[in-house]
Amino acid sequence: RRSREERLGASLEEIAAAGKAEVEGFSRKLQPLRNMLKIQPFIGGEGPLFPDYIVFGALQWLRTTAGTKVLEEGDPVADWFARCLDLHGGVGHRVTAA
Repeated sequence: RRSREERLGASLEEIAAAGKAEVEGFSRKLQPLRNMLKIQPFIGGEGPLFPDYIVFGALQWLRTTAGTKVLEEGDPVADWFARCLDLHGGVGHRVTAA
């Protein structure tokens, strides 16, 4: 603990609190995407295109590694993410969440 706190320049509690603040702020950064997904099912329009897979990959990484919920039920981004998980026979679901 001491060596990590010295290297990071803060207590582990301070690091954890800063991480929590980042997670809470992340959802707000998705507002432009949220606005778009209120009027169309995918970033690509009626079906997924490359941009959908890029954003999905980042959120899938969070789902499988961070163990932190960043999207709330009913959020258009959460609904879109669920649609992406269902793509290609639901292959996205096969990766276990953290």
